[in-house]
Amino acid sequence: EYDYYDNIVATVKVSRIKDSINFKSEQYNRPKGVFLKGSTAESIEVTGGGNTILRSIMHYRDKMFMLINDIIGGDEGGFAAAMLCGDKTELSKQTKLTVYRSGIGHIFSVSGTHVVIISAMIGWLMQKLSKDKRVIFAVQTVAMWAFAVFAGFSVSVVRAAVMLTLVTAAPLLYRRPDPANTLCLCAVVILTLSPYAAADSSFLLSFTAAFVISVVCPKAVTMVKRRDILGNIEREIVTAVTILLCTMPVQLMFFSEISLVAPLSNILLVPICTIALGLTAITAVTGGAAIIAYPVLTVVKYLLKAVLFLAELFSKFSFA
Repeated sequence: EYDYYDNIVATVKVSRIKDSINFKSEQYNRPKGVFLKGSTAESIEVTGGGNTILRSIMHYRDKMFMLINDIIGGDEGGFAAAMLCGDKTELSKQTKLTVYRSGIGHIFSVSGTHVVIISAMIGWLMQKLSKDKRVIFAVQTVAMWAFAVFAGFSVSVVRAAVMLTLVTAAPLLYRRPDPANTLCLCAVVILTLSPYAAADSSFLLSFTAAFVISVVCPKAVTMVKRRDILGNIEREIVTAVTILLCTMPVQLMFFSEISLVAPLSNILLVPICTIALGLTAITAVTGGAAIIAYPVLTVVKYLLKAVLFLAELFSKFSFA
């Protein structure tokens, strides 16, 4: 009988694994460090005292996760729930493999896209209700950080929340936000709270991608001189290829393979996923009211059917 943010003390007997190199386990993929194996816990003591507000947010996340899967169902429901909540448990192993090999697996990481959508929705609503920029900033900031709790304080969403908080605060302080400085400050905050995150794949991928998008890509797209529709398409292609090339070393270091079809799949599929994510977020913001949830999530279902169909097609290319 435990709940989010409870304190749990377990007593368990452990023994050292003699051959850590050949140790077989689904959860084990790096022969580094000290590994122990243990039996069932002999005693478990659960005490409360957790943060009531944070616990309520996590309960709400679970409610939305179940609602999305109940209404949409199948891999499409698991996909929508994973995009919003970061929980991929309802996705089949094959579907996850297909999505990652098609190059859009990053959409499952609750990150900047999610925070921007939530912030934009709350900002738009607040502008209809108030003209006071300080009030709008305060409500947006509270909503962003509530979503960070909702997403389990993942590295990517904390980075995005810190960056967006600074960006939205800049006009109030009569300052112009600088992407590189803001990103560095995010790194200082996260690594102060969790120094070991420096070796984590989500930290390195998130910060590498954010640096490339905010600093490298704007310089790369200056090579495209056209200002018509073809020029816009060229800029999208240059951006996608630049992100792939710059994040390639980190991807290879952690995952031993990369998706060469990622630039194409990101240009075609990520916009559809973003629309689906925005609609799913509307369901969460409105409390999962049936009159809104059913029609909105039905649209999401068919959008994600198209995404999964194309992702499967891209992942089958021999060069992918």
